[in-house]
Amino acid sequence: EHHNSQDPTLRRCKHCYHIESATAGTIFHKLKFDLRKAFAMVFLMSTSSKGSSGHNFSTMFSINKNTAWLFEQKVRRAMESSKQYPLSGKVNVDETVIGGKEFNRPGRGEQDKTPVVVAIEQNKNEDGIKRAYAHQIDDYTTDSLKQIFENHIDKEHSEIETDKWRGYNPLKEEWHIT
Repeated sequence: EHHNSQDPTLRRCKHCYHIESATAGTIFHKLKFDLRKAFAMVFLMSTSSKGSSGHNFSTMFSINKNTAWLFEQKVRRAMESSKQYPLSGKVNVDETVIGGKEFNRPGRGEQDKTPVVVAIEQNKNEDGIKRAYAHQIDDYTTDSLKQIFENHIDKEHSEIETDKWRGYNPLKEEWHIT
């Protein structure tokens, strides 16, 4: 149940009355600013092709410069550590385009949209998503698609399902692709 506090992330156990934070053990633990600002910073860091800086975030979100810089470093360490834990088990890989709606343009409308490749690790019981990674790609060639395999998929402990696009065929030499 909610704890009588201004912090909506705190919960109190009905049995032992222990107070726990929903953000405990995450990069959002003990934030010194609003959680929504932190989510926005993570979104901007993960979607921007240009670098981000604590100074820019400090100005953009009206938070202390050092606080913004420290949180940015925490997010960067978390993003880097993801390479230490590659996707394994059942993994789905597919390529697509993302971008805003294009009015008066029927069809896929790939012009002015960004191509990406996405790898999704399924839960063991296959009823949901465990983790996912996405990479912006220049095109749908094997060289472009290979980046997500090299950076985020375990060669020996994964079974990869694709849409049978021919760009994946050369990767079958190193990864188990069905």
